[in-house]
Amino acid sequence: MKFNNSNKYIFTCLKGIGDALILINFLHKKKNVNVTVLLSERLHFLIDYFPSMTNIIMVDNRLCSIYFIKKNFYHLPFFIKLRKLLIDYINLDYKLVLFDDCIKNKFFLYNIEKFVFSGKNIYENYEDFFITNTKFLNINNMSKYFLIFPFGNSMKRSMNITFIDILTNGLTKRKIEYKFLVHNSVKFGNDFNKFKKNTFFFRNFNEIDSLINKSNNIITVDSSSLHYSIMNKLNIYLFTSSWKRYIPKFLFDQNKVFNFNELDNFFAVLSNDYGN
Repeated sequence: MKFNNSNKYIFTCLKGIGDALILINFLHKKKNVNVTVLLSERLHFLIDYFPSMTNIIMVDNRLCSIYFIKKNFYHLPFFIKLRKLLIDYINLDYKLVLFDDCIKNKFFLYNIEKFVFSGKNIYENYEDFFITNTKFLNINNMSKYFLIFPFGNSMKRSMNITFIDILTNGLTKRKIEYKFLVHNSVKFGNDFNKFKKNTFFFRNFNEIDSLINKSNNIITVDSSSLHYSIMNKLNIYLFTSSWKRYIPKFLFDQNKVFNFNELDNFFAVLSNDYGN
């Protein structure tokens, strides 16, 4: 299936922040689209990022609980309610499109008319549907100021203090300024306290929108901040050892994706980009 302006589409944003940000980014690439988005209440803070013509339907947070269900039948009524809501729109000639073929999408939406992309890379699925590419930022006139997201939603997705020390020392040596951006829900060790004066604590991404006017460079370990940075066309350096199916191909082509043990490679790429 390919995007067609003559069709009506319905999308769901019921899971993570990152999933919603990817959709927002691609919706902005199209004009005059007839799109409805089911948006969970927990993601309400993202509503202003959607194109103004998007029809947003806010839904109870419990409808998204199907994606976190384990063995609790308490979720069953909300599963049924979500199915009915989607069927109502499909009966109005809306086309349901899903960009992730995870088993829960297949199971919960069984016997509902839909199109599910089965490609391994999520960005490529979006590109195929919206018939557009995710453009990379040209490295010209880049500021020497970096915003750093040091923590993800798990220890494996976070920088440890040794990593942070080596990173910040390397940036300082290259006369690059930086500021850490940390979600106020993150619990970090006392060893990070020495960086608190150079840290901005935020609750939602809209609180840091003004900061990207000062910097177009991002170092991150987290998928949500990655998708936020792509949406804002920032220059991205990503450290991760997992979830690579959520990373657009251009970052690999530009050698901007690193494992946590590849700080030397990162500094080599940085030197090539900035000539120092």
